[in-house]
Amino acid sequence: MGKKWSCSMLSVLMAVTVALVGCTNQVPGNGGTKESSAAGESGNKAKPPKNVTLKAIGLTPQHAENVKAIVSDYEAEHPGVKVDFQIPPDKASTLLKTRFAAGDAPDIFYLGASEIPAWADKLADLSKEPWMAHALKPSLAPMTINGKQLGFPMQVEGHGFVYNKDLFAKAGITKVPTTLSELKQTADKLKAANIQSFGEAWSNWGFLMHLLGIPFAYEKDQAGLIDQINKGTKQIKNVTNIDNFFTVLDLTDDYGLGKQSVGYDFNQQQKDFADGKMAMIKQGTWYTGPLLKLNPKLNMGMFAVPLNDNAEETKMQVATTAYFVLHKDSANLEESKEFLTWLHKNGQKYIVEKMNLAPVFDDVNGKNLGPLHEDMNSYVKAGKTYDNYGTGLWPAGFNTDIAKPLQAYIAGVANKEETLKQLQDLWIQHMKK
Repeated sequence: MGKKWSCSMLSVLMAVTVALVGCTNQVPGNGGTKESSAAGESGNKAKPPKNVTLKAIGLTPQHAENVKAIVSDYEAEHPGVKVDFQIPPDKASTLLKTRFAAGDAPDIFYLGASEIPAWADKLADLSKEPWMAHALKPSLAPMTINGKQLGFPMQVEGHGFVYNKDLFAKAGITKVPTTLSELKQTADKLKAANIQSFGEAWSNWGFLMHLLGIPFAYEKDQAGLIDQINKGTKQIKNVTNIDNFFTVLDLTDDYGLGKQSVGYDFNQQQKDFADGKMAMIKQGTWYTGPLLKLNPKLNMGMFAVPLNDNAEETKMQVATTAYFVLHKDSANLEESKEFLTWLHKNGQKYIVEKMNLAPVFDDVNGKNLGPLHEDMNSYVKAGKTYDNYGTGLWPAGFNTDIAKPLQAYIAGVANKEETLKQLQDLWIQHMKK
């Protein structure tokens, strides 16, 4: 059987303009009045008003309303500064490359942890920014290149199978599966209770990336294995649990939407899951806000994806996944740094309360973020996590391009061996870029 996945979106361009109204003070003079300023009378020149437009690219469509609020509030507090914030529809890396090539590079943009090394030569050093001292230690390694810290960490995320607790109970399931065999048994119990097990939005490359990253995260020497793949002494087919990755992919489709999952998007997935139309979806903590907005009473949780029958190896992927970065040659670099400082200062309001993201700063309170974060934290406290998504050492661009071969597999157009060869060829192509 063949299968696939991903994380899709609509493009949104938001820019809010703040009009500055010049004001003059009338001060009395001999025979009348004259325009002056306090600074002028003291012999000091008045600081000219700002006239700055910050260009930003990043985040995802689900945060469109939050971005509007951030832009509006920042502009209100910073007269003379406009923020032109574009949310890419998909494959932000393509948009970034196009903008840089056209000489229209953004001042501020958003990168996944694995993308930072490829962009390092274009990024500003943020090591001495005031908020960096509060960044949690695990967030530092992915953004530190040659001793320079290049990013503003936005969130800690975890992913696994998000499940409907009420549907599990209806099927008589009293515990979450911790092995691959138990996952199959869970799907069988749900089917026997006439409940659809899975509903995967494999139209989105991001969701597929997360799933394919899991067998890499399971590797005891992930860096060593990837080094061998890069050198050509091993291939993707040699990843220990790669066959079981395909088994999980098959399960999600055989007990889910089948070939239809290739055209099923995340908006419909959120609505259907919130309505109780399926018991499990391969997702992460980022779904908390959208799902609870659709159904505030949704009784849900999240468990780690089992890739084999060794329960000790079944751990949740938890990592700092994304960063705001600054273009080092920006004409508005200082104002861009001010934007990040302001965002950190207001992190509780925007990052936690509005965007519902788990913060990566020790001075921002991340409690009460919802059931998916609670389950993620239980894995963290139990020491049952992989501190990466397994994708951080992949060649740049490989993460988005895996979608087509995996979607072809899901659609039944290619078998496992053909798909593995296509993935291997893609890896080699991106290594040469």
